[in-house]
Amino acid sequence: FNPFEDLRQPAERVSLFAQGRRTVATGTSVFAEAFWHQRKSSTQLAPLPFFTTRETDVRVSEDNLYNPFDETLTDVRRRLIEAGPRTFVQDNEAWRFVLGADGTVGGWFWDLSAVHGRNETDQQQTGDLLDSRLRPALGPSFIDSAGNATCGTPTAPIAGCVPLNLFGGAGSITPEMLDYVGATLNDTGYNEQTVFSANISGTPFSLPAGDLALATGVEYREEKAADDPDPQTVLGNTSGSARSRTSGAFDSKEVYLEMGLPLLRDAPGAELLEVDMGMRLVDFSNFGNQTVSEFGFFWQPVATLQFRGAWSEAFRAPNVRELFGGFTQSNPIVEDPCANFSLLSPVAIERCVAQGVPADGSFMQSGEETPQLSGGNRNLAPEEAEILTAGVTWTSAALPELVVNLDFYDIEIDSGIAGL
Repeated sequence: FNPFEDLRQPAERVSLFAQGRRTVATGTSVFAEAFWHQRKSSTQLAPLPFFTTRETDVRVSEDNLYNPFDETLTDVRRRLIEAGPRTFVQDNEAWRFVLGADGTVGGWFWDLSAVHGRNETDQQQTGDLLDSRLRPALGPSFIDSAGNATCGTPTAPIAGCVPLNLFGGAGSITPEMLDYVGATLNDTGYNEQTVFSANISGTPFSLPAGDLALATGVEYREEKAADDPDPQTVLGNTSGSARSRTSGAFDSKEVYLEMGLPLLRDAPGAELLEVDMGMRLVDFSNFGNQTVSEFGFFWQPVATLQFRGAWSEAFRAPNVRELFGGFTQSNPIVEDPCANFSLLSPVAIERCVAQGVPADGSFMQSGEETPQLSGGNRNLAPEEAEILTAGVTWTSAALPELVVNLDFYDIEIDSGIAGL
């Protein structure tokens, strides 16, 4: 079996989409959109690489029928090729509805809209094992009077349990063994968003250098999401990664104002000079108010030369998983620095020995994967940033096709959100 082979399976997809627009009065229209999509697909991974070191209290007893070493084993590893590839069968359904109106009044453009969308996913997973079944299957076992391999001891047999053979080579794990220790896991989850918005933009009056441009609007947004793993995954009772439930929601209210102000046109040293300014005030239910501003300019002293620059503030609000994510286990590859003294300085070796590592350098790392946990934080504040950009463009009067651009940007991010 080649674990790098492309094992994606064909997917079934169905989509429906409709939209419409109707003029209901002079300069006023209403519009609607509807979208529905369903995807059914499956993917595969290589057969499970089973490590007893990754499980909780899973050991191979010295009294297990198939243990040839006459001692309890704590580090046994085997890829379960008899079980075949791990499979993930997904049923994903998404829909989105939009209802709104727009129009023009006295040179102003306005729009109102309501949007609601939801995405749901159901997944069935096979190929993992249950720790609660592995413990008795790898514990003491014996041959009963009928010649059947039985878990437990002759005085305390475990009904229904089938001893697991990890030592017989390919084919030694029977379907009966897999049926006992194997598991089918079912996960569900969804993402949902609702948005109400209203905007208006236009040119209220003219200035000597051109029209003053204004835009303003308000928005209400609600985000919801959940991830509901199989109960066995939540309990950490599988050979895969444990994961607890995620569920949460937040909403935001926003208002903004933007203005484009022409200052000079066709003047000495300024064929065009204009500035842009804007401000947005947001109120999030989970962290309160936030204000961001922006200022930019465009200056064209002569026809062949242009200068531009902008300064702005920005922020990124944490999403539902970053806020409310349940603890999730993963198993990254971690190299123990104390496992090879030949690569360490004398000071580093002293530190390893102070932590209990044998001073003779005989310590060897057992496996490279180490369990880690990560999850959400309800107290997260948003990321914040200041952005500065500047640029110049020169166009050759002799060769109009030749255009040279020089751009500068500087982005500083504070309180960046990352996994811990």
